[in-house]
Amino acid sequence: MARLPLSYQDGKASMETWSFRTDSWADLIWVPLMAFLCGGLIGLNREFGKKAAGLRTHILVCLGCALYTEMSLRGFLLPGMPSSDPSRVAANIVTGIGFIGAGAIWRQGVNTVGLTTAATIWITGAIGIACATGHYLHALGTTAITLFTLTVLRWVEDRIRPHRPEMWYATLVAEVEGDLTGQIIHRCREMEFHRD
Repeated sequence: MARLPLSYQDGKASMETWSFRTDSWADLIWVPLMAFLCGGLIGLNREFGKKAAGLRTHILVCLGCALYTEMSLRGFLLPGMPSSDPSRVAANIVTGIGFIGAGAIWRQGVNTVGLTTAATIWITGAIGIACATGHYLHALGTTAITLFTLTVLRWVEDRIRPHRPEMWYATLVAEVEGDLTGQIIHRCREMEFHRD
């Protein structure tokens, strides 16, 4: 308990007692451990794939989201004061994670790289929120489904992908005398290039 000024009347501070909720040590340790476990499992998968955001990043994202959520739920409760809306913190967590995820996405030629990494960061944040709100089965289930998506569905994608034609774009710049456009287009078609 701590005594802090809540309001000032006639130039004098009105002292009130702040209280905050605590649980047993097991309860206080359980949420970070669950967030560590879930974030770590997803991070290990990304680490084995040699992705930019790996083990540590996913653990820290999950732990951070869990702690922010815990503080918004438990926070400091003032006697006689209405409690704050914890959903506002969760909404801002989603926004913040969006910025982190956006940093993982970049363009490499005509391809966009990092979308899956950004998605794993985003889902890891949601798992951290689930851990903090006591939805441990949701957190573990979502972690399992995420790992299934990253491993088994990757294998399925790799089997489908060879049947999908890859698109390559090329810009041809040449200085020629006369009009050789028709000949160049004919040669490109022979090489199975198509004009967009």
